[in-house]
Amino acid sequence: MGKKDSVSKLSASSRYRSERLPEVLYEYRFNKLFDRYKAILKKQKRLRKNPFEGSDDMDAVDWAKFVFGFVLVPLRILFLFVVFLISSLVQVAIVSGQDTSKPLPDYVMRMQQMVSYVSSNVACFVLGFIIDVKGEPVPIEECKVQVFGPHSSWLDAIIMSYANDGYPLSAVGKAELASNPLSKRVTKATQNIMVDRANRENKDAAKEAIIERATSPEWKRRVVLFPEGTTHNRTSLIQFKGGAFNPGVPIQPVVIRWDEEIAWASGSASRMWLALRALAEPYHVCQVEFLPVYHPNDEEKENPIFFANNVREVMAKALDVGTTEFGFPDRALAKYVAKRDMLPSKVLNFPFAEVVEEIRGRAVDMRKFESDIKGQLLADVKLLLKFFVEFCDKAESKLSEENFEQLMGKKFEERLKIEGKGLNWSSFPISEDNDISFKKFAIGVLRVKYD
Repeated sequence: MGKKDSVSKLSASSRYRSERLPEVLYEYRFNKLFDRYKAILKKQKRLRKNPFEGSDDMDAVDWAKFVFGFVLVPLRILFLFVVFLISSLVQVAIVSGQDTSKPLPDYVMRMQQMVSYVSSNVACFVLGFIIDVKGEPVPIEECKVQVFGPHSSWLDAIIMSYANDGYPLSAVGKAELASNPLSKRVTKATQNIMVDRANRENKDAAKEAIIERATSPEWKRRVVLFPEGTTHNRTSLIQFKGGAFNPGVPIQPVVIRWDEEIAWASGSASRMWLALRALAEPYHVCQVEFLPVYHPNDEEKENPIFFANNVREVMAKALDVGTTEFGFPDRALAKYVAKRDMLPSKVLNFPFAEVVEEIRGRAVDMRKFESDIKGQLLADVKLLLKFFVEFCDKAESKLSEENFEQLMGKKFEERLKIEGKGLNWSSFPISEDNDISFKKFAIGVLRVKYD
C-alpha cells in the first residue's frame, strides 16, 4: 500500500488531500485524540467495575446533541439501508455462477474489494465518522488473520472494512446476523464464517473453516474476528475465545479507541435506544491502530488459549487498559441483573470463571467435572442469581439471614437438586453485618451441591 505508519487517514473524501499535510499535524491530532480517549476511559473505570455495565447516564450536553441530532436518524437509516441493499445485491451478482465454498478467482476478489471500499466509505460518511488509521494491514502473504478489539458496538464492523480499504474479508460472526434470506446470500457471497453458538457441530465446522482459510495458500481472503465474542463497555479486554488462535499462525492485532462513551454493553439500556443515540450523534471520532504482527512460538502454537492471552496483553498495553477474566457467560448474567434495576458491578463484581475454578479445584473426578459439571455450572449460577435478586436487599445487593430463610421456603433446595445436603445459613462465610454477597452465596451453594 506504500503508506507510512505515522500517516493517518481521515476519510475517503479527504484521504488524498490529507496525506499531503505535514506529518507533525497528524502526530498532534493523534495525541490529542488519545488524551481524550484516556480521560473517558478513566471515568468509565471509576464508575463501572463490570465490563458489561453500560453507560446510560446522559448530561445536558448529551441530551442537547441527541435532541438536535435526532433529525439525522431517519436520513441515516434511509441512506444506510440503500447502501446496504445496493452493495448486497452487487456482491451477490458478482459471485453468480461461482462456487463460494472454494477460493474465488482474483478478478472476482478485485470486484468485491471495489464494492466493499465504496460501501464502507459511504457508510462512514453517512454516519459522520472521523477516523484516524495508524499503521496499515501487512500483506496477505505475511499474515492472513486480524483480531480487532475492544468490541463495543455494531459500528466496529464498518470500521473493520474501512480500515482494510475494502479488502475482501472472511469475517467470523454469530449466525443470527444471517437470519433473513438476503443477509444469508450476502454472507455466502462474501464467504463469511457464521457460528451457531448453540450447535456443537456448527462450532466445530467453523473452527475447521478458520484453520483452512488461515493456513491454505489458495485462500486469499483475510480472516478477521472480534476475539472477545461479544460487546462490552471498553473498560478492559475480556476473555479472548480461541477461534482466531487455533491455526497457530501469525496474527496482526488491531485496536480501536473511541472518543465517546456509547457502548453496547448488555447491562445497559436497550439496544434500540443505544442505536438511536449512535445515529443521532453529529459525528463519531475514533482511532484504529494496526499493531505489529505477533508471531507465535512453539508453546503458543500448541496452546491456543495461551496464545490468545498473550496477544490480549499486547492489545491491552496499546489501549492502556487491563485484562479481566470476565467473558461471554457473564454477559447474560449482567443483562438479567440490569433488567431488575440493579447495578451489575454491585452484584456481579467477579467473573463466572472464578466460580468454575473454585468448583474445579474441589473436584475429585476431573473427567466428570469436564464432561458433566462444567456445562451445568452456568445454568446453576443463572438460577442462583434469579433467587438472589428476588430476595436480596436491593440497595445493598446483599442477602441477610432473614432473606435466606424466605428463599429456602420457595422450594430452593428442590430446584437446585440439593435436598438433604444440609444447606443452612452457617454454610456461608458471613460478614460482620450478618449478610452475604452473591459471590459467597453462589460458591457456598455450589460447594454443597458438588462436594
